[in-house]
Amino acid sequence: MTYKLLFVVILVIGYLIYNQYNTDSSRRKYITFSAIVLGLQSALRNVAVGADTYNYYLKFEAVKYTTWQEVFRSFPDTYLYGDGKDPGYLLLEKIFQVFSGDFRVFLFLIAIVFFYAYAKLLLRYTNNILEVLTVNLGYSALFYGFYSITGLRQTLSVALSILFLFSFIDKKYRKCILLFIVAFIIHKSSVFLLLVPVLYSIKKNKLLLYLYGVTFIIILSTWLLLHQNMRLLRFRYRYCWISFTL
Repeated sequence: MTYKLLFVVILVIGYLIYNQYNTDSSRRKYITFSAIVLGLQSALRNVAVGADTYNYYLKFEAVKYTTWQEVFRSFPDTYLYGDGKDPGYLLLEKIFQVFSGDFRVFLFLIAIVFFYAYAKLLLRYTNNILEVLTVNLGYSALFYGFYSITGLRQTLSVALSILFLFSFIDKKYRKCILLFIVAFIIHKSSVFLLLVPVLYSIKKNKLLLYLYGVTFIIILSTWLLLHQNMRLLRFRYRYCWISFTL
């Protein structure tokens, strides 16, 4: 608690310093300052801090002994056979370990991505430094316990989702597709981002809404059928193999 209050005090001190000028430039500088402070608070934590941090640490260490073949095999295992979850996060860890095998550095990467998105959110939707401080205090009170100290996959997914929404608003649709794919393979909850173009199309054209609905039903039905058949084929293959070896 003392550690958390210390960072809150730092945020308030930063507000008092930058609020002396109360210009848009000061607001931007304070947003950058806030993102750095909150990012360091998240990245510098011990692996024992947070409900899932130590488990993520153990998984990170286990990936060091996972082959690239096993990493890429996790994609069909997850999306066709239903074994495992979120293979994109495993791939991210493996790629990161090409450059560094230090979990603390990996925490820095997660913090940079999340608080970059957080800063962009503040830049776009706040008008003065007081609003920025209010959001910072609200984040510290409500979301610190999750996004700052646990749930690495979810934290990444939320950050990419925020960047997706900005890209959609700015009509950068290719970037939207890329961000959606990356967010989805890191955490499946990002599938709800597909609702964004659907809800947007309601205002534009009801026919598009019907087309989205039919397409979704077809894709979902096909995936469920394929998923069930692949699980059945895999079960039969394992059963035949066990029978043969016996």
